[in-house]
Amino acid sequence: GLYTSIALDSSNNPHISYYDNTNFDLKYASHTINVGWSTTTVNSVGTIGLYCSIALDSSDNPHISYYDSSGGGLRYSSYTATKGWTTSAPDVVGDTGKYTSIALDSSNNPHISYYDETNDDLRYTSHTVNVGWTLSTVDSTDDVGSFTSIALDSSNNPYISYYKTTGQDLLCASHTVNVGWTTNSVFTAGNVGSESSIILDNSKNIH
Repeated sequence: GLYTSIALDSSNNPHISYYDNTNFDLKYASHTINVGWSTTTVNSVGTIGLYCSIALDSSDNPHISYYDSSGGGLRYSSYTATKGWTTSAPDVVGDTGKYTSIALDSSNNPHISYYDETNDDLRYTSHTVNVGWTLSTVDSTDDVGSFTSIALDSSNNPYISYYKTTGQDLLCASHTVNVGWTTNSVFTAGNVGSESSIILDNSKNIH
């Protein structure tokens, strides 16, 4: 039950991703009135499933980002009724993939923010069917990028809140096609910004 993340489907049923610390596995649970709770092991290869984050697509299928502690990389799993669970490794260079956060755009493409511990950087990846996974370093100034949280605006632009260990500050990064990545300090007084969570309202205001 560690590292839980929850999302509700179009019928308001809960879907939860979490880490099984006894078996070192990524687990998934969902609930419907007629069936009750059902649980499944999504990935059990090594010590895997830490820092998981879940999102549901327009067909209520789950998408989960998480950290592979054994391999030191970012992992992504998604489910469809026809294929079952499928898993990919978007980023495996160095010890990367901690503090993941996932959001799906209007075309059900995944966008993931995460921390690269090898380089102490904030990283971001997204996937489309035609291109595959694209990777980018969002912020590399000092030790930065832990405790990430990602949200997309109505134009599918990503916004990421995160913690800068050097200076102990809360920061926010955003991306547009014309400008690229921009970063801003949100709060810098004292030790603040860990365990952050971000959401955008209908006017694209950041909370």
